Amino acid sequence: MTDQNPRDLFDRATNGLTSDVDRLVSGGIARGRRAQRRRRAGSMLAAVAVFGVIGAAASFIPHATGRDGTPVASDPTVSPSASPTAQPTGTASSTPSDPTVSDPPPFVADHVTVTPEQVPVLVEEQLGRQGAGPIRTGPSYGSAGSADRLIAHFSWQGTLASVVIERFPGDGQAACQQSVGPTGGTCSTDEAGRPMLLWGPTLGDGVEAQGATVWRDGFEVSALSYNAADGKNSPPLFTHPPLTMDELTLLATTDAWFS
Repeated sequence: MTDQNPRDLFDRATNGLTSDVDRLVSGGIARGRRAQRRRRAGSMLAAVAVFGVIGAAASFIPHATGRDGTPVASDPTVSPSASPTAQPTGTASSTPSDPTVSDPPPFVADHVTVTPEQVPVLVEEQLGRQGAGPIRTGPSYGSAGSADRLIAHFSWQGTLASVVIERFPGDGQAACQQSVGPTGGTCSTDEAGRPMLLWGPTLGDGVEAQGATVWRDGFEVSALSYNAADGKNSPPLFTHPPLTMDELTLLATTDAWFS
């Protein structure tokens, strides 16, 4: 995949389900792969963004040492009554240096370890608050779970939310940059230097949506939130999607999907 956009993402996420599902999860995104393509003004939604894991760095504390490597001792104070040849008693003891602590190797995502049914609970654990409903398994949604793929559509405070993880062997930075135009999002990098695309909130088919995607370790991880129960032509339950951009970013970057 070289031209990442919401339409492509959910075409794969729904795996050829009905056209209603296709429009549901895309939230009115331009239908790029159907024979009868139709574009509607204001209906293009983005579906990819990222936020990275903060890497730890080692810190080194300088120590004052003498020529022989031992800590420098203070000069002894000689009182006026002391003999000119008097020497301080005792010897300076060496203080062992602090042992060097190596940074642990960075976590590398190898395979997906979460099933679709586990997603709602895991989302609550990651966000530290409740609000997730059961996974949506009806014919209009579909789900997938394997070592290379995770697709889960579920409810969050009554609205539609989605997590989509897929293998991505391509250039994540190129995919991020190419997604800016179609999605109206912003492409940058996270603190670990990984490609990050944030988009929305954007209105399409009467529903507002926003999302985040991260390209990491050969995977593309996306999290999306809508302000209605369905992705199209559904009355809004909130003014804006209830999962904030910070929360979607957290879900797109957590190692929990792979550990």
